[in-house]
Amino acid sequence: LQPVKQATAYARSEFATPETADTETYARTPSEQKNDLPFDILAPVRKK
Repeated sequence: LQPVKQATAYARSEFATPETADTETYARTPSEQKNDLPFDILAPVRKK
């Protein structure tokens, strides 16, 4: 029995938001789940 692949995200065009430029401070994280990665909910805000 194999796990089901994650579906691609459905985005409605009327709510499209502009992409964040690389120079901005907000880092966009990918919305798709990655296999075999430890789940860390604080990873986006934790200092390196």
